[in-house]
Amino acid sequence: VVEAAPGSARAVAIGAPFAVPAGARSRVIAAGEQARLEVAIDPADHPDHPALAAAIAASPLLALAADPATADVRLVARAGAWHVGDALHPVCTLAAHQLDRARAVLEHYLAYARPIRMAAQIAGAGGELGDGLALRVLLVPREVRALTEGATRSVSDVRGLLPEARSPGSGVYTLGAGETICFEVHNQTCVPLVVTLVNAAASGKVAVLAEHAISPGKRDLFWFRNQIFAPFAVTPPAGEAAGTDRVIAFGRAADQGSLGFLAVDHGFADVVRGHGAAPVVDPGPVRGDGGAAWTASQAVLHVQAD
Repeated sequence: VVEAAPGSARAVAIGAPFAVPAGARSRVIAAGEQARLEVAIDPADHPDHPALAAAIAASPLLALAADPATADVRLVARAGAWHVGDALHPVCTLAAHQLDRARAVLEHYLAYARPIRMAAQIAGAGGELGDGLALRVLLVPREVRALTEGATRSVSDVRGLLPEARSPGSGVYTLGAGETICFEVHNQTCVPLVVTLVNAAASGKVAVLAEHAISPGKRDLFWFRNQIFAPFAVTPPAGEAAGTDRVIAFGRAADQGSLGFLAVDHGFADVVRGHGAAPVVDPGPVRGDGGAAWTASQAVLHVQAD
C-alpha cells in the first residue's frame, strides 16, 4: 500500500504480475508500523520498565513511544500498581502481580480506541464534508418517560421537553449514574448521510448503537435499541465510582458497508482476567472508494456515581 485514506487506499503489486478480478476489493490483514499503538512507560527508570518494554516490543500492534509526550496511551506506576490511561481518562489498573497482562490490556486498548482513532483520521483528512455532523446529548426526564408510556405520540411532541445534558462545552457532558438520555444528530451538510452511532465505553467494550439515514439539514434522535422514547441509562463500569464513555457519530455520503467490525464485546476487566484477546488481524474493512465522503462528531460522557 503506497497511499492510504480513511475510505480508500492505493497499492502496487509486488512480485509476478497477476490479473485482478473485476470489482475486487482488499482488506488489511496486519497492522503496519504507522498503525501501532505508541505506549509510554512512566517512570522510565522503574524496575519493571525492562519487562514492560520487552512485552511491548514483542507485540505486532504496539510500539514504545519515542517521545512520551505524544504517546497514545501511558503506563503509569502509582501506589504499587500500574495505571493504563490516555489523555482523557484512566481505563484500567494492573496490580503488581498482573504485569503479565499488560500487553493484552494494551492490545485491547487498540481495539477499543479504533473508532476514536478513525474519527481523528477523518477529521485530519479534511474531507469534503468537513464538520458535517453535530452530536448532542439530551436528557430524557422522568416526566417525559411517563408522558410517552403507553401513549401514541410523535417525536415532535416531546422534542422540546428534552433539555441538553450538563456541559462545560466542546462536546463534553457530565452525567449522574442512572440518568436517562438520548442522542441528537444534526446533518449540517447539503447531502443525505448514513449516520452510525458508536459508543467506546469506559469498560473497554465498544457497541454500535444504531444507524439512521438523515436528510440534508435535518436532525434525528437516536434511542436505545432503536425503540422510540426508550432512553439510554448511563452508569460507570461495575465497581467504579466514575467512568468516561466516548460516543461517536460517523456520517458518510453513501452506504459503504457496515461498521459492525468496530464492536468489541469484552472489556478491560475481562482481559485482565485472561478472557478475550484483541485480534492481530483486523476483522474487516470499511468499504469505500476514492470518492468516499466521511465526517464524524464526538461526545465525551463523564458519568459519576452517586
